[in-house]
Amino acid sequence: MKGIESVIAIILILMITVALAALAYVWFTGVFQQLTTGAGQSVNNTVGTITTQFSIESAKFNISGSNKVTVVVRNTGSTNIDATKFAAFIENELKPIDNIANPTITPNSILSFVVGNTTGLIYGVSAPFVVSQTGKSLKITGQGGVTQTVTIS
Repeated sequence: MKGIESVIAIILILMITVALAALAYVWFTGVFQQLTTGAGQSVNNTVGTITTQFSIESAKFNISGSNKVTVVVRNTGSTNIDATKFAAFIENELKPIDNIANPTITPNSILSFVVGNTTGLIYGVSAPFVVSQTGKSLKITGQGGVTQTVTIS
């Protein structure tokens, strides 16, 4: 019996060792897969930001007509830009963007759109008054976190 007990003990130790090795393999495989997936997404985001660039050609306040700011943006990157992903801020206050007919801006082309809601209300006055935006800061953010800021003329 003494010989059988030592053989059974060795077999049990080998089975435990194989089970632990299998668990370690599965765990490490999962960890490395998460790390490589996260790194791949980070690289894709960085490349997207590098290739997605734009500049604000002009930002003009039209007090006599629409009382809104007309913005002209040029795609200076190497990939198309989706203008529906733009956000406009005047003096760090989010403003709506109107009149984007074709939201895709191809490389080296321009897009004109209107940043609206530049009127305000005075307590006790029923009609809105015009708030001039001339000289204020306009910030446009786009896909990939690309941001440009200009002064409204």
